[in-house]
Amino acid sequence: MTALYNEHDPEEEDKMSFSLLDFVRESNLIEGIKHTAPSELMAHEMILKLEQPTLNDLSAFVAICQPGAVLRAGGRKIRDDLESFLSGIGHTNWTPWRAHCFYETLRPYTDGNGRSGRVIWLWMMGGIENAPLGFLPHFYYQTLEETRK
Repeated sequence: MTALYNEHDPEEEDKMSFSLLDFVRESNLIEGIKHTAPSELMAHEMILKLEQPTLNDLSAFVAICQPGAVLRAGGRKIRDDLESFLSGIGHTNWTPWRAHCFYETLRPYTDGNGRSGRVIWLWMMGGIENAPLGFLPHFYYQTLEETRK
């Protein structure tokens, strides 16, 4: 199966390439959300332009995409774990796959963790140009790759 994925026709890939708007729509649909607000697209663009996302950046993203969501109760540990994670993802050997899995397990916010986890994944991928098929196909193949290690 992987061989078929790797032996693709670049012209076919161009036809299938996702835009950032497509990515945001896919991310919302995974959550059962059928409408994508312009502010959500802008929030994704904001994160992707950052050299290194911080807790404040991510909280601003979550506030736009999931109004009312806040850091979960759990004391300082959740905040510390999230800050440590965010400061390390651009400077350590985290893969986008491992970072996404860790973040989703941490579930730092009361809501909006799926979409914020996917934007972190996309940031780590280096933007939409490095994820031309969207989140699900790339994450699927990253999962296969990680399980073979």
